[in-house]
Order: sequence, then C-alpha cells, then structure tokens
Amino acid sequence: MDIRIQNLKRLVSRYPSQGDAALDMGIDPPALSRLLRGHDNLGKQRATSIETALGLRSGWLDEYRDDARHEWLSTFQAAITAGDTIEDAAIVADKMEVLLRTRFNK
Repeated sequence: MDIRIQNLKRLVSRYPSQGDAALDMGIDPPALSRLLRGHDNLGKQRATSIETALGLRSGWLDEYRDDARHEWLSTFQAAITAGDTIEDAAIVADKMEVLLRTRFNK
C-alpha cells in the first residue's frame, strides 16, 4: 500500500467520521472515500493540499511511521506549529503531555 494512503488512513482514523476528516482536509467526502479505497490517486499536489489544510509540515504524508510514538510526536509538532501565540503552544503542549502520558502509561 502507498505510504501516502497509509498515512491518510492514520489521519482519518482520528476523526469521528470520514466526513469530518474530509471537511478539515478541504476535500469533499466522496473524494476522500475514493482516495482511501485506492480508486483515486493521491498525488503530490493533493497531498500537499491536505497537509496544508491540516497544518502539517510539507511531506508529512510521505514519511514512514514505524510506531505509535512517532505518530503522536508528529501530531504534537503539527499542533505546536499551528498555534498563533506562545500561550496557544503552551496549552497544546500541556494537553498533548496528558495524552502522551495516558497513551503510553508514563
């Protein structure tokens, strides 16, 4: 399976529905469904558009993710860089720390 599609599936799994994910990604739900089923190509331009819409760094969808920790850290980095102020970043950091500690029991 294409790494972009694997990563897209990871992103979509974080949402309550594919429709919610599609809205955040700036694409219509049927288009997202076609991508996930492999009926449409997730080319560089569309991948970049999704990354931009979600506040992810360029190339995020092209990166291999070996474990859940890497995924959480990537999400954390994206959330931090999406904040408008240092206070926003601090709030996100606090929330992510709680999530990480809960997720990894540390």
